[in-house]
Amino acid sequence: MNEPAPRWAAGRSPGGWTLPDAGLAAALLVLLVTEIVPNPDMTPHALLIALSVPQTVPLAWRQRWSGFVAVLVCSADLVTNLVATGEFAPQLTIFPVLVAIFSAASRLRGWVVIPVALTTLGLHVGAWVATAQGHTDDFWPWMLWAGAWATGTFVRRREDMAAHHAGRAALLEVEARNVATESAQRERDRIARELHDVVAHAVTMIVVQAGAERLRLGSEAGRTGQVFAGIEESGRSALSELRTMLGVMREAPVDELAPPKGLTGIPALVDGIRQSGVPLELLCDPPDLLADDGAPSDAAGLAAYRIVQEALTNVVRHAGTVPTRVRLDGSAHGLGVLVENDEPVTAPVAGPSSRRGIIGMRERAQALGGTFEAGPCAGGGFRVSARVPHRGVSA
Repeated sequence: MNEPAPRWAAGRSPGGWTLPDAGLAAALLVLLVTEIVPNPDMTPHALLIALSVPQTVPLAWRQRWSGFVAVLVCSADLVTNLVATGEFAPQLTIFPVLVAIFSAASRLRGWVVIPVALTTLGLHVGAWVATAQGHTDDFWPWMLWAGAWATGTFVRRREDMAAHHAGRAALLEVEARNVATESAQRERDRIARELHDVVAHAVTMIVVQAGAERLRLGSEAGRTGQVFAGIEESGRSALSELRTMLGVMREAPVDELAPPKGLTGIPALVDGIRQSGVPLELLCDPPDLLADDGAPSDAAGLAAYRIVQEALTNVVRHAGTVPTRVRLDGSAHGLGVLVENDEPVTAPVAGPSSRRGIIGMRERAQALGGTFEAGPCAGGGFRVSARVPHRGVSA
């Protein structure tokens, strides 16, 4: 089981800010204050220092709310230049403005890009014109905005391309596994036919010949008759077991030939998907939930394994390599399963879903008397949630 990633490594706080962005906002705030305080040409000091807060602090949330942060920072910059009564307005405010514009261009996607771009452009040009040195025909604000927005757009397109390629690679790996499974099934079918045509026929002949010889000897067979009877019984038992084995080989998938998997198989399943490039996080409550799975064929554990397996397969197929969380919680009332992923940054790498996987997960949970829910998350992404009793009875 993996521990949650440290906030300074790749995580995000519940409020949406990250430690590197908070450090950047704090550094820019100190930079603005150190420019305003010792400079007598920048007045009023108290108001300009107060306005430096909304110009810098929101940058801590630039990854989560990039569009709102960009508009807020540019608006604060415009107000700062309007209220400045000294000979010079603060000059270093250009740094948080450019960071905010770059962040919006690199994070936003869809229809919201156009209104945010036009709003930040208007606010930035207005802030420049509002200064004593600014003029309406200056090209500097246009050039600075265009440079920041173009750089952010380039970064966004590179990230989208990388995410698309990573999603395609993960999908191809899953498809390769499926092809290998189908090839193994075809090989088992061939072996089953060989066993049926050769071994089953030979064992049947042994049983028939032993029975015929026992009947020919009649009541005077003695010890020899008992041996032939034992041969018949062993042959019939071997034929019965052979028929069962042939049925399993022809009909069962590869993973059903092994002992049924339960909760203890989930870490290996998560590790296998993680190797495909999907950043996965596995959480358990209680922490030792996976330490002892009880009976290997426990219905609740097997249902949880299949639901997690199908949900993660859907993440790879329809969302690509997006951060995904798997949560398991066990209580006296049942076993809970939650699989949720972030919103994909690119279009799905596979075609539209037939929803058969969701139907299968719902039927598996309801067959044990449990509940199942699946649908989009409020902030983007997709969530699969199920809860099954520990000792559910098939309907």
